[in-house]
Amino acid sequence: MFESSRPDTQQLLEMIGELYSIEADIRGKAADERLRVRQERTKPLLAQFDATIKAKLATLSTKSKLTKAINYSLNHWGGAHVLLRGLTLPPDPVHQN
Repeated sequence: MFESSRPDTQQLLEMIGELYSIEADIRGKAADERLRVRQERTKPLLAQFDATIKAKLATLSTKSKLTKAINYSLNHWGGAHVLLRGLTLPPDPVHQN
């Protein structure tokens, strides 16, 4: 689908993987502990992810597949921040283990 061997794309995939890892680490923990960890670990990672994809978007053709994927992410960005408000939804309920 995308060239995941490119360093910038690989960096984005690694950040997404880290988000999943954080959620795996806190699964089953008390709500206040999940919120604390998300504020400490997820919030800065989401900020870095946001900055990285916006910087990348500025360098891409508007017709590229990666541009479409980034725009999709940005259009759903509010959902990512639900985690930072202490709600119990995982980042991707479809792919829960």
